[in-house]
Amino acid sequence: MRRLILSILAGCALLVIGILIYGLFYAVTPPSRQRGSKTVTLEKGLAFRQIARILEREGVITGAPRFVLLGQLLNAGHRVKAGEYCFDLPASPWRVLRKITRGHVKTYRITIPEGYTLLQIANLLDSHGVVTKDDFLRETSSSELLSLYDIDVQDATLEGYLFPDTYAWSKGSDPAAVVQFFLRRFRQAYTPEMAEKAGSMGLSEREALTIASIVERETSDPHERPLVSAVIHNRLKKKIPLQSDPTVIYGTPDFDGNLTREDLRRYTRYNTYLIPGLPPGPICNPGLSSIQAALSPAPVDYLYFVSKNDGTHHFSVTLEEHDKAVDKYQRRRKK
Repeated sequence: MRRLILSILAGCALLVIGILIYGLFYAVTPPSRQRGSKTVTLEKGLAFRQIARILEREGVITGAPRFVLLGQLLNAGHRVKAGEYCFDLPASPWRVLRKITRGHVKTYRITIPEGYTLLQIANLLDSHGVVTKDDFLRETSSSELLSLYDIDVQDATLEGYLFPDTYAWSKGSDPAAVVQFFLRRFRQAYTPEMAEKAGSMGLSEREALTIASIVERETSDPHERPLVSAVIHNRLKKKIPLQSDPTVIYGTPDFDGNLTREDLRRYTRYNTYLIPGLPPGPICNPGLSSIQAALSPAPVDYLYFVSKNDGTHHFSVTLEEHDKAVDKYQRRRKK
């Protein structure tokens, strides 16, 4: 009897060992020698059995039931992260399981151009499938998020705080996480030294970003930015209206690309032809060069500038000189 029990136990042990060896062989062996890559999207809420069938159908694994068993043995079924995955084939079931449980989703490098507005950024991210436009805009006006990053935004918007850079995101990202990524990058770029410099100039963080945003939209020439900044600061000191076209454009709903006299006469909070001082907030998201220029204006007395139609501007101290420049570069050109 004892020998029988020992034989049964030995047989069971051999069976368990055989199953473990077979399972290990399955886990580490690619299903085929086919080379290439396969992109698969795993939606939220899928059961692990459904995920296994999808992976089998796409040719990433074979034997969906065995893959499910592997997941159960490793207690990994509930740890799968939804998202878009790119699998380099051939891939063993073990590598596939590790990728989807660790959330190693496919990412896309997206560059946010300097001077983009909050709405342009929302549209860009939406077009890449990172987040929807509406979800992103909703998160950028979250009072909890603004408080978390110590941002006092009067209009409950993060315009000016979404730092332009190249980011890596996956499709279907969490909107709050995307916005916080922007804000963390801004806090890295806008250093304590910059904040101290702004304070010494009598500027709040928001006012410094507002000046930087106007500089960003007025010129694309890095060498001119300190000069444009000087014009803004000089006009503010002398209480001369900024008369900045980009601020008017920002405050004009559904602007069609043609700035008219009627637009310049229409009252909005961003019309710096009618309202002296700075507009209520940034008009875009400025890059580092424009922020630095806003805090380090050139030591000049310029009060005016006009486009020379070649990407640069003519700067003037007096209105008489400015009128001559306008006549030279604008009125004659129109004639």
